[in-house]
This record gives sequence, structure tokens and C-alpha cells, in this order.
Amino acid sequence: MVDFPGYSLSGVIASFFFILLTMKQSDDLRVIGPAHPILARVGEDVLLTCQLLPRRTAMHMEVRWYRSEPSTPVFTHRDGVEVTEMQMEEYKGRVELIEDGIAKGSVALKIYNIQPSDNGQYWCHFQDGDYCGETSLLLEVAGEYLGKDTGSQEAEIPELRPSPCEQRRCDLSLCDFCLHGL
Repeated sequence: MVDFPGYSLSGVIASFFFILLTMKQSDDLRVIGPAHPILARVGEDVLLTCQLLPRRTAMHMEVRWYRSEPSTPVFTHRDGVEVTEMQMEEYKGRVELIEDGIAKGSVALKIYNIQPSDNGQYWCHFQDGDYCGETSLLLEVAGEYLGKDTGSQEAEIPELRPSPCEQRRCDLSLCDFCLHGL
């Protein structure tokens, strides 16, 4: 038998299983959202929803909703508090996090007074320490509301793009899980 000074076989085995269990916990957590686009008309309010699986509290996690860049969010909620420093200007005063299900990992972003520019892809991103997970959903905005013509051009439906986690382009401060694929 090989002897490693300063290391016991039982200590190495215990450390190995601890690492496996820790990694397994992160692998089991996912974020899901609606499978189909969410439809809304200009001027209406809309709810964008996402859910952690398996269900667990997200009360002390960071929940970030964003469009194209995580660093400029539509809305950020961290440790029970709304964070507005980097929020996209066009969403200030028009969005709210609905926390009714946050104890079970379910959150919804309510967008008030939908505008044609709200059309497109949104990301729901959860982060808890080194773990992060996200899902995307598509909001399709119709151009007419209450008989008012908002223009003859139809809103362009953007092409869905891979998440930053899938592209492995997350900022380390945003998501160790994404960078290292743990």
C-alpha cells in the first residue's frame, strides 16, 4: 500500500464524498420558465414567471431579471431588498417583483404599461453563493391597444440566444457555476 505522509485514507475518502455531495446539490438545481412566449398588448401589464427546481426558498438569493446583459438588469432583488443602482432606465418605476411564492423558489416580474420596446427575450437569473442558474422567456408585444394604432410596423420577434452560462461568458462575480461548469 502507498503511504502519503500527513494524509489518512479515511480523510481523503471523506473529503472526496463531501466534494461529490456539494457538486451534486448544484447539479440538481434548475430554473424553469414558461415554455411558450408570453403575449401582451401595448399598455397592458404582464407577469413574467420563473421557478427554482427542486423547490426551495429564494428569499436570501439574488434574483436578477435582465434583457441582454446581466450587468444592466431590468430588476434585481438581493437578500430581500430591491437593488436599483444599475437598473435599466426604461424600467425604473415600471417593474415590481411579486414575491408571493419566493419561499418556494417561485418569482414573477410584473411589468406595468407594456411598450413596444419591451418585446423580446428576458432572462430570470438566480444566484446563491457559487451557484447560479437561469432560464429565458420570450415576451411578444402586440402593437395595438384599445383601438389605438401604434404604428403599421409589426414588432420584430428576436431570435432566442443562448444564456451567458451556456456561452461560458459569465462574469466571475456573477456566476462561478457558469465559468467552471460545476
